[in-house]
Amino acid sequence: PTPAGRGAGSGPGGDILGPVPVDGLAPLPSRSPRALAPGDVVAGRYRVVKPLGRGSFGHTYLAVDTAAGDREVALKQLRAEGEGGWKALELFEREAAALRSLRHHGIPEIFDHLRETADGVAIAYLVMEYVAGPTLELRIEEHAGLDPAALLRLALGLLDILEYLHARVPPVLHRD
Repeated sequence: PTPAGRGAGSGPGGDILGPVPVDGLAPLPSRSPRALAPGDVVAGRYRVVKPLGRGSFGHTYLAVDTAAGDREVALKQLRAEGEGGWKALELFEREAAALRSLRHHGIPEIFDHLRETADGVAIAYLVMEYVAGPTLELRIEEHAGLDPAALLRLALGLLDILEYLHARVPPVLHRD
């Protein structure tokens, strides 16, 4: 699964709910609140390679962290526009704080969380472990099924993640 399949999903960026404080957000220099293009650099270190996915509130990109030996990362961008924008940004920041505290082999590691404001539009970024592989969407489009043993392994892996999340205090609940 790609990052979209392991935590970098679509929606207002707040796929995880729970009473988690937000701290340590570093502001970025102002830039245009547009979708990123290959070659664009965020925070002076994350160079965009290509888009990975798109949701109703943002985009996810494959990027290279030039300050970490050109490590591939998933860069999730949320643009908080309009009336619901600030609420979406708040949920996105709660998701980032919750995800940073998680340590499980089935959940991507969060490396960084950044935000900026450009032309009155708040833009937040979540930088996480990139996991190469086909997306669920691609598997569905290609009618690529799973044999029963692979399906069982997938289901057991998902149940292991849910058990880990629900055993935390307070439990972490996924909105989707």
